[in-house]
Amino acid sequence: MNVSIIDTAEELERIRDGWDRLAVAVARPYCSPGWLLPWWRHVSPSGALLRTVAVEDRGRLVAVAPYFMERGPGGLAEYRPLGRGAAQRLTMLADPGSEAEAAEAITGALAEAEPQPRSVRLEAIDADSPWPDLLRAAWPARPRPWAHRDGRLAAPTLRLEGTYENWLASKPGKFRGEVGRGRRKLEAAGGRLRMSRDFAEAERDLKAFFRLHVGRFEGRGGSSAVGPGMERMLLDAARAMVPEGRLRLWMVDLGDETIGASILLAAGGEVVGWSTGFDERYSRLQPGILMTMATIEDAFTRGDRRLDLGGGAHPYKLRFASGDAPIEWVTLFPRDRRYPLTRAQVAPRHLREKARAAAQRLSPETRRRIKRRLSSLRRTGSD
Repeated sequence: MNVSIIDTAEELERIRDGWDRLAVAVARPYCSPGWLLPWWRHVSPSGALLRTVAVEDRGRLVAVAPYFMERGPGGLAEYRPLGRGAAQRLTMLADPGSEAEAAEAITGALAEAEPQPRSVRLEAIDADSPWPDLLRAAWPARPRPWAHRDGRLAAPTLRLEGTYENWLASKPGKFRGEVGRGRRKLEAAGGRLRMSRDFAEAERDLKAFFRLHVGRFEGRGGSSAVGPGMERMLLDAARAMVPEGRLRLWMVDLGDETIGASILLAAGGEVVGWSTGFDERYSRLQPGILMTMATIEDAFTRGDRRLDLGGGAHPYKLRFASGDAPIEWVTLFPRDRRYPLTRAQVAPRHLREKARAAAQRLSPETRRRIKRRLSSLRRTGSD
């Protein structure tokens, strides 16, 4: 086998087809090069260095760890997955059944990489992912790296079994009635649901998405999903992925105006929702619910197997979900001579992560009350 560390975007393009084959084989939409290469081109942090491990066997890509290096606390070299902050279930990819051999090749390359990793982060991976244990066991130096569990989050999912009609019939009558009324209201108002058919249409629809998403969160402190470079990234990703049905844009139109937009990715029978936006002036038409229903019906028609509703057990997600596939954040710290200093440098971050994880376990209403109280205290303090 040939194991290499790729440090240029041009070299990543060389393995693009094999990389995408692996993402489809393990049904990980966010891990496809169609999403991660635009992320690297437009959203990656300033000063980041590409450090992707490619494992090839007789010219065929059999595993890939799409990683980059950035400086963390105290300047330590942190190896993180491409797409961090703009995706979930980011993971190494390998031919099914060859994960242990892939882990050995990947860790061997990472241990020799320059600069040497002080930490290797696995971000929003499946809680039952084998990769943390495989990487620890395969790490070429002893003692094995310390694995720190940074956080865990519920992630509602819907198994797409049978037909859409049977699934809908299994839902409570109140739910079915609400959906039916929403569709009739939209039709009576002259509205319609549609999906972007090609890049030219997607280009216009993405502009509408950003307008709606930013407008929705403008009075709530803004949205972290649409930071600098994200619009260029999505346009870049849509160019290749929309025609293939791998990036799906569902829109709600009312006459000549778009009032709702939803972005999803797909690979290997897995569909995952990235983000939505809608005009709250038209909440009575329930654009969010109608877009989700259209997504589910379309996924059943295509033969997809699961809809991943994303991290966070929000009540609106639980209305559609049939199960939970939690995600976790794990960091591996090689136990070299610099290990004690690394632990000290990352301790403040770990405390913040624990506080954030505790906050995630609070109900949305409790979090809102706390935010209002803190805001009140800040105003009082400034008087």
